[in-house]
This record gives sequence, C-alpha cells and structure tokens, in this order.
Amino acid sequence: MKTVTKVDSIRLAHHFKKDSINIYYVDKPHGEFSDSIVKIEILENDRITGEVEVPYENIDSIIDNLTKVKENFDRNPKIEDLHDELAANVGGGQ
Repeated sequence: MKTVTKVDSIRLAHHFKKDSINIYYVDKPHGEFSDSIVKIEILENDRITGEVEVPYENIDSIIDNLTKVKENFDRNPKIEDLHDELAANVGGGQ
C-alpha cells in the first residue's frame, strides 16, 4: 500500500504568496514491490503546475548538484546582488 509523507513546503520568492514547492517521501508508489521515490510538486497560486518523481537512489546526486549550484552562488557576488538595481527583495521589477 502506497504511503505519502509530506516532508516540507517551501515558499518560492515570487510575488504570489501561494507559490511554493511541496516535497513528499512516497513509499511503494506504484504497488507493493516498487521502489520509494521523492515527489516534488510545484504550486503556483495553490495549483499544481509541475511535478517530478525522483527515485530515492538518485537523491544523493540531486543534493550534490544543488550544493554545487549553491556554492557557485556563494562565490559569485553579482548573483547575490541580482535584484539590487530593482530596489526589491525579489524579482519582478517595480
């Protein structure tokens, strides 16, 4: 029997307060003998607009690559100050 456990909901830095990413751990997603997955839903204004199912054995690779992206942001001050010219905390201009 499939079991779904919500891990977290992360608010996106968009102008809509209801834009977020939901992360779930899913055990036996496709039946008794299927491997566990992590499901990531993208919600815009509380509607699912995208979904990715990642096999659990690929999670380390995703984490490693996201860490590389973060390290690149941390080393590149231009990226950190991306919205300074807009005088805003997040993108979207005025």
